[in-house]
Amino acid sequence: MTRTQQASQPVADRCGELCRHEDKIETGVHSVASAGDIPAMAEFYKLLGSTTRLKILFALQHTELCVCDIADVIGLSMPATSQQLKAMRQAAIVTQRIEGREAYYSLTTPELTDAIVELATRE
Repeated sequence: MTRTQQASQPVADRCGELCRHEDKIETGVHSVASAGDIPAMAEFYKLLGSTTRLKILFALQHTELCVCDIADVIGLSMPATSQQLKAMRQAAIVTQRIEGREAYYSLTTPELTDAIVELATRE
């Protein structure tokens, strides 16, 4: 098969020939423009790409925990846990409540863990 013949064969992830569907392109451009702050969303999802931070999310799924308890649950030192929580707090994934000398954390959106599980288990 020649290179020209190969290029005209449809492949699962590309068109077999160059085409333009102006109405669909316009719809796609509108969807991208109205999606919001895409770079901020990418940073948010990058933050969720950490096994440690996902463990923290699921540890907080049903209750608030202090940093000591979170560290014990995920098997990490308190300073390392605090560092992860700081990043999560800056991204508004968790909220912090100070009581005396203890810092308690909870999810800002408890449904976040349900959404993660649903997306990850789709076939």
